[in-house]
Amino acid sequence: MLVFGLGALPMMPAVSLSGKMLPPAWRLKLAGAIPVGVCLPGGLLILCGLSLNIPYVSPNLTSGMAGCCAHRS
Repeated sequence: MLVFGLGALPMMPAVSLSGKMLPPAWRLKLAGAIPVGVCLPGGLLILCGLSLNIPYVSPNLTSGMAGCCAHRS
């Protein structure tokens, strides 16, 4: 974890300072896209957890895998 933190440390100020180099119009567009970028993956994770049997989005987690966690004696 220490190595990961040391590797990520230079990127934090770089990302922070790079936003100031964007034109204001781009910053407004980016600010509008951030909620979509957060809510879309969140919605997909919720759909996946609901097990609605939608291919590639919400697989049925209860069928076919029931024996994987059974206790073996």
